[in-house]
Amino acid sequence: MRAWIRKVASRLKSMPRALADYGPISVSFVCPLAIGILTAYMGFDEKRIESLRTSTSGRISIAAVVALFFLGCAGFVVDVRKKATARQQVRDMTERMRRSYASLVRSQLQLLANAFGFSENERVSVYRKVNNTFLLLARYSRNPTYDDPGRAVYPINQGVIWAAWSAGTASVRDLPNPEKDLSTYVSAHTTRWQIPEEVVSGFKMKSRCYTAFGINDTRDMNRIAVIVFESTSSAGLKSETIVRQLESGEARRIASMLEELKNFEPTPEYAQKEGF
Repeated sequence: MRAWIRKVASRLKSMPRALADYGPISVSFVCPLAIGILTAYMGFDEKRIESLRTSTSGRISIAAVVALFFLGCAGFVVDVRKKATARQQVRDMTERMRRSYASLVRSQLQLLANAFGFSENERVSVYRKVNNTFLLLARYSRNPTYDDPGRAVYPINQGVIWAAWSAGTASVRDLPNPEKDLSTYVSAHTTRWQIPEEVVSGFKMKSRCYTAFGINDTRDMNRIAVIVFESTSSAGLKSETIVRQLESGEARRIASMLEELKNFEPTPEYAQKEGF
């Protein structure tokens, strides 16, 4: 009997890979059939079992059942592997689309920055509210240090982002110079926007001028994002010009882009992992 099983197993190993296409069939039909036959076999009395073991036809029958069972198991394993490969391909495609999403949104921010004549002292970022946080979708600055994504997730109820989300717009200029008086600069952010002192002290870009604008959906019914312009110069932003440009159609164009690409938006976990 063992010789028969070994022989069947060796032949199963050499089966062509075309059998992989029958993985679902093996799971739904071949395995249950083999298990059913084995169950019936276990219900035979000793006399019938001995007859099966000693007769040629009986040995062939048992070998066929074993072959069916191994065939079903092999098909099941191949099917699982194929599904795992397909899932990995979907994950890879999703990651590529999310990276493309960030690049596309960033390119639009670059166009805005160029239109407003931004230098290495300025930056523009766009945020989406996700649950109880703001998620950084993309940002752009000609300054590599300021262009770095930094934090991917920002707390709610803090900063100029929350101020613009709540009121529609928020602007401030001529904040204290952090190079001359860091404590006063930190205090201004803590008092005005409830940002913790240690967070302000750790800013890579210690901006002295902000303009933030809440972006509504294309139906102008719900707020969906906030775009923030900032500069390290005390009067580096022309806030009125920026707001006027956004109100005249630029905000709606950004909203349309975000709505069209929403399915490819990074999740907070993915954004933190990838650094955008």
